[in-house]
Amino acid sequence: MAQDPMVQMQQEELKIRAQEVQIKGQKVQGELALKQAEVALKAQELHAKEGLDNPMMIMQRHAMEMEALKAQQQREMEQHQQQMAMAQQQHAQAMAHGGQVMNQKLRHAEMSAEQRARHAEMAAERAAKQPLPTAKSSGSKGD
Repeated sequence: MAQDPMVQMQQEELKIRAQEVQIKGQKVQGELALKQAEVALKAQELHAKEGLDNPMMIMQRHAMEMEALKAQQQREMEQHQQQMAMAQQQHAQAMAHGGQVMNQKLRHAEMSAEQRARHAEMAAERAAKQPLPTAKSSGSKGD
């Protein structure tokens, strides 16, 4: 059975949205890797400029920044998941509404067909009750 074109279109939109979320997640991963590289470079620059002899402090600062970036990434992923859940819910509601409209149209068509059938039956009954017209000889010259 072929699906309704509207249903197919909505399913394609959901697939596209899912791909968008995946792409955004990959983008966030890339940005995270870029930030990690930037932090490492800054740490190297600080070490070179200030002659820092304490690599532990650099590692701690780097770890803190990494945790902050991971938390930001997690928040963004949760937002994307919420958006997808909302889109799926809207799709489900639209599908339910579409089904209700389709059922209404079918019921209306059935009722119309039943009503036409009743009218045809009533017309047939009326025709059966009426006497058939008889041929009258009105043109005879012998009267």
